[in-house]
Parts: sequence; structure tokens; C-alpha cells
Amino acid sequence: MDKLEIINPGILHFDITPEKLTFPHELKPWNPIIASVFYRAGIIEKWGTGTLNIIEWCKNNGNPKPTWEIRNASIISTFLPSGFYVSGKRPESLEEAVLNLLEKEALSKSEIAKNLGHKNISSGLNKIIRHLITQKQIAYSIPEKPNSRLQKYLLKK
Repeated sequence: MDKLEIINPGILHFDITPEKLTFPHELKPWNPIIASVFYRAGIIEKWGTGTLNIIEWCKNNGNPKPTWEIRNASIISTFLPSGFYVSGKRPESLEEAVLNLLEKEALSKSEIAKNLGHKNISSGLNKIIRHLITQKQIAYSIPEKPNSRLQKYLLKK
């Protein structure tokens, strides 16, 4: 899975468009009573800032900016995993995604997996890392101990 899509049946009201969601915008609550409960509970602090907060949280987490679109009378929110495109474009392969991540800093296998949005280190990721080492595109941070629990991987320059 290379993305998360959240589908919300319904439409945007009050002349709000998906494009307007990415900029400061005025929002009138569709149901003021429910909105008031969320406001008083501290879940929201100001109308119209939810999508801006989501964009900021994604940025702080290293995730690409989410997108919103209207499809089949539903609003689709799409999120990509952190590290998914560091160079500003979507990587063509898992190998390219790993190389993009290692451009920033040395990472362990578990850190690479986490940044790619994986829960565990997959056999596919292990295979990619072995291949990149064989091709001398990446190197061990502790070459004398390739199986060290402290091992990280560096982009070869």
C-alpha cells in the first residue's frame, strides 16, 4: 500500500473547494451544536483550521502534503507515507525510496521501514538493502560488524 485514502460521503458546503482547504479559509459549521461541543472540548480551536493543521502535522512528520478531491459525491483525503518522496517527486521503486531517505541521514533498517510507512522490516526491504550494498550504492555505518544491532546504512558518495 503506497497511500491512505479517507473517503467521506457527502459534499463540501458553503462554496468551499478542495483547493480552498489548503489555504486559510472561512468555514461555517454545518452543525453548530456538534461543532460547539468540539470547540469546548478543545479538539478544535478555530473554524476552518483543521485542514491547515493536518498539512502542518504532515510537514512536521516528514510526510508529503495531503490532497483533497471530490469523487463520486464524496470527499477523498489522500495521505502518502513519510519519506515517500524526499526529492520532490514520487519514487519509481522501493529501491529509489530507500535511496531518497538515505540522502538525509544514516538510518537503521527499522528506521527505514518506519519512514516508508511499514510496520515491520519486510523481506523485500531486506532484499533491497542487500542489493544496494552489493551495488555499492549504500554502505554500513559499522563495516566491521555488519550484523550489529546498532548498524545503520549510509548513502555512498
